[in-house]
Amino acid sequence: MRTFGHLSSLRRIALVGTSVPRQCGIATFTEDLFQALRKNDPALDVSVIAINDQPEGYAYPGHVSFQIPQEDSSAYRVAADFLDVSDAEVVCLQHEFGIFGGPAGSHVLELVEDLKVPLVTTLHTVLEHPDPEQCRVMRTLAQQSARFVVMADKGRAILEDVYAVPQDKIAVIPHGVPDRAFLDSALAKHRLDLADRTVLMTFGLLGPGKGIETAIRSIPALIRDHPKALYLIVGATHPNLVRHEGERYRQGLIELTATLGVSDHVQFVDRYCSTAELLDYLAACDIYVSPYPNVAQITSGTLAYAMALGKPVVSTPFWYAQEMLADECGILVAAGESDAFAAAIAKLIDDDRLRSRLRTNAYERGRAMTWPQVGRLYLSLFAQIKSQSQTRGAEIISFPKPDAMPLPEFSTAHLAHLTDDVGLIQHTKFSVAHRRHGYCLDDNARALVVMAELASHREWTTAEERMSRTYAAFIDDALCPDTGKVRNFMRFDRSWHDEGEIDDALGRAIWALGKVAAINDQRGLSSWAASRLLETAPSLQNSTAPRSWAYGLLGISAFLQRFPGHRQFQALRTDLAAALLQRYRDAAKADWTWFEDRLAYDNARLCEALIRCGDATGREDLLGAGLETLRWLMEIQRAPAGHFRPVGTQSFGLDHALPGAFDQQPLEVWAAVNACCAAHEITRDASWLLEARRAFAWFLGENDLAVPVAEPERGACFDGLHPDRRNANQGAESTLAYLGALSSLARIEVQDRRAPEDIHAAADRSELRSNLPRMTAGS
Repeated sequence: MRTFGHLSSLRRIALVGTSVPRQCGIATFTEDLFQALRKNDPALDVSVIAINDQPEGYAYPGHVSFQIPQEDSSAYRVAADFLDVSDAEVVCLQHEFGIFGGPAGSHVLELVEDLKVPLVTTLHTVLEHPDPEQCRVMRTLAQQSARFVVMADKGRAILEDVYAVPQDKIAVIPHGVPDRAFLDSALAKHRLDLADRTVLMTFGLLGPGKGIETAIRSIPALIRDHPKALYLIVGATHPNLVRHEGERYRQGLIELTATLGVSDHVQFVDRYCSTAELLDYLAACDIYVSPYPNVAQITSGTLAYAMALGKPVVSTPFWYAQEMLADECGILVAAGESDAFAAAIAKLIDDDRLRSRLRTNAYERGRAMTWPQVGRLYLSLFAQIKSQSQTRGAEIISFPKPDAMPLPEFSTAHLAHLTDDVGLIQHTKFSVAHRRHGYCLDDNARALVVMAELASHREWTTAEERMSRTYAAFIDDALCPDTGKVRNFMRFDRSWHDEGEIDDALGRAIWALGKVAAINDQRGLSSWAASRLLETAPSLQNSTAPRSWAYGLLGISAFLQRFPGHRQFQALRTDLAAALLQRYRDAAKADWTWFEDRLAYDNARLCEALIRCGDATGREDLLGAGLETLRWLMEIQRAPAGHFRPVGTQSFGLDHALPGAFDQQPLEVWAAVNACCAAHEITRDASWLLEARRAFAWFLGENDLAVPVAEPERGACFDGLHPDRRNANQGAESTLAYLGALSSLARIEVQDRRAPEDIHAAADRSELRSNLPRMTAGS
């Protein structure tokens, strides 16, 4: 169950940084953030892209999905490509100059500049005085990131003052910490056989620049009055330091303790501790020591952990410590001042009340920093970033006139890939047929409609004829003439897994049969289709679904174009058209020009059915209702910038709700193109053709995301638009929608050689013309 709410639910997040088991503070942070996100939202798919600092990599956990060799600049570009195709909705980059290759870690720019997914960058270092290369990296990150995350207000101030990052592009989220109970150190000390000692502690990867020498030099003065004091230095030597010089630095510290005569009061825990072991040591700590000499330290996970367990802290006044230890959460002393450290530590040992007050205050401050809390803050930020990417459709996008681009060449290459000797496979994984989901009558019927449309203005190739016969055979097997039903879904093993229905799938089958029966060919397909149509179409009288009626009307009308004297089908067309018209009269209101109380899928097919029936029968009430509803539908599918925005699935099932913007399905576009083409054929109004081209341009990139949805070279189509991306799959329904819309427009343009000037002249008129009166509710 999700523990947060937002208008846009998150599905897939990717984290980029170092990862455990690499011994690195950012690796621990990345792992902790991963766990926090997953615990807050178990349904969320979170993956990690790990930066490798050694050729052999590491034995990463399963959620590390991709590795980047640190010094290989091309690998960062490959990672960006991987993130784009992996369907991540937001990428969160953990940034520290030293973990990426190139000058100032500039190789990471290869990733962020190629990335098409919204990027959130968590900054583990923010430099007040960067060198030119560091400044370039930061400014590029600022340009490419939807948001910077810093862990202290000082970081926000530096970003604004030094790098000119707008305030609203910066989020302050604290460093996460474990959620531990507030306990006295006595029990933990007993477990570590330290019960009689006053335990001071510093932890982290050991290396120069952390001020450990200062803390060690404070011990001689401290133990004069506090002989039970023991300073624990917990952590392995930094792996990079070990590679270059072995344990020379640690040995130097050990020699320093011997020289000062405090070897019995300083204990080195020379290993990389697990989080659980580290927390056990922290629990035994009486006073935490943070002796960093560099004031420009913007965050410290070690200090944050100490506060989370309620430890009084003595620290140098580096930036992060100044913020965290304010309001009596710790004591600040000057960097490098060993005597000052000794005095501050002694004061805390001697003053129980002060020590208790600082413990309590530190623990209370740490409660807002626990990983569950921090995970929720990141999830909220990611959802906000995703939501902002969804609003791009409301921006004004400048597109060329819909007829400015020539129609693409017609290709059935992808359709052929999805077609085997059984039929058309429903779904894909990306562009590859996904056989596990098998076949359906819906898609095979649509495929035969498309092939029939194609045959009306050019000859089939040999491969296209074979494909058409395959679709016909599938439909033939799906028909159940004894029951008047059709079976829809077939498993890949060729077994049906439904008993049959009489609604939309039946209507689509009749539509396909009628379109093929209307072709006067020499191949025998039209004879088969006519025969099966005569058996099947009467079952439509038992359907109560308006779309089933509409599909059936399109098939029957096509059949009657070739065989106009068929009385049974004439009567059936009259009955179904009357039923559809009555639905419109019952549902329409002054501000709702539609057949139902809600918009759903394949909407324009209802309009097209009445338009074609009205024209064929001379019924102006049918034709008028079809044009009226289509005019209204096309207007509400117009984005503010003027491009086509199909009815989104967000609004499916909502009574009298105008279209939601997403998700956008290719099926809606095909229906709109066909209906507008029908209106143009019948009224000879060129503006309807322009509307058809406006809708078709959605496939070519004139849409809310300004990305192509079709791949014309292969005749493939992606499975629609989400708020922040196109769906990466290229299933049968979407591909047929593109091919069907393209074929319809191509047929119209073969029939109607209007000059572009005529089209633009029609477009300049204030509304789409019709010589027929508009219908009103109840008329």
